[in-house]
Amino acid sequence: MTDRWTNREQVYFNADNCFTLNEPLGIKALTFTWMPSWWKRNYGIAMGKRYVLDPDYRVDASMRMERAVAARFPMMRIGNGNAQPVPIPPNWINATTAAAAGANVTYSDDNYPATMPLPPETLDKLAPPEHIEDIFPYDETIRQVAHMNARFGTDMRPHLFKNGFANDSIQLMGHQAMTEAMDDSPRFHHLLDYSMSMWKLALAYNFTKGSMPPIFMLLNCAAPLFGPDLYEKFFFHSDLEVIQALCDHGQRFMLHHCGHFDNFIPLYRQIPHADMIQIGHTSDPAKALEAFPEADVEYVVSPYEALRFSKEEMRKKTMRTLEAVRGQEHRFSIVAADLEIGTPDENLVEIYRCCKEWASS
Repeated sequence: MTDRWTNREQVYFNADNCFTLNEPLGIKALTFTWMPSWWKRNYGIAMGKRYVLDPDYRVDASMRMERAVAARFPMMRIGNGNAQPVPIPPNWINATTAAAAGANVTYSDDNYPATMPLPPETLDKLAPPEHIEDIFPYDETIRQVAHMNARFGTDMRPHLFKNGFANDSIQLMGHQAMTEAMDDSPRFHHLLDYSMSMWKLALAYNFTKGSMPPIFMLLNCAAPLFGPDLYEKFFFHSDLEVIQALCDHGQRFMLHHCGHFDNFIPLYRQIPHADMIQIGHTSDPAKALEAFPEADVEYVVSPYEALRFSKEEMRKKTMRTLEAVRGQEHRFSIVAADLEIGTPDENLVEIYRCCKEWASS
């Protein structure tokens, strides 16, 4: 499966609000995504409750997004000025874990779905369902995919998304997760057991239905909050168990680590194989490429730098990044993700120009 605009395999949650350039560059790929607030402010596109729960509205909004980006950045082959409707599954992103555990989801027109941490008495009683496909939001995903298949005559398979273990702890416990981990509390271990049970249910469903994406994202956004030592103590062995299950099924995967990556390399290198690595903007891409010669590496541009840097500063930072990966460009990508309101268009164009120029350098 490829995404609908390029020949690049789709490695993100969905094919909406994810724009990969479809032209030769000096690196493997360049991708842009914007925050819902950006779409609301600039184009009046609300990525709120209706966007998540109404598949027909989401398809229409995605076409508008495609056309808007194509018109806004005519110098780049991005978006599609003649976008046609295609099925797009729903996405609760980081709210998925808590929603499946019974938390109420808050929808905002200018942000992603969100949840509040569960109270201790609820955490203590967490138990996996008998059938994961019968609980929200997974049942809603299945319902919407069936609706879109009927509308478009397609055979899209509903993928049941599962967040990473460290991410689960933050989503379910909030900042208290740090204290619970350092106290090595029974509640924290109960949460980890629950998360593993949900992993097993989600993987079993997705493997049985054939609904895994070409490259599955194993999300470790919260790992840097704990640091390598606590991450190794509480989460790494569980990640390895999931990774082994993926490998046993021939499933390719990307390790998403959007924070500082360098000090996790000795630990992560115990992973027998990775197809892709995604690293945060303070990371050294050369170290990641050297440590994982079998993997592609994708560097995440800082949304703050994209917002606050001058065009000249954006060029210097991008060129330094490209220089660091010289000779490995064929397995290196850049993503400017979660771009904020007010991010200068010229900064994004400058990233593109740097990557374009690098092809002939």
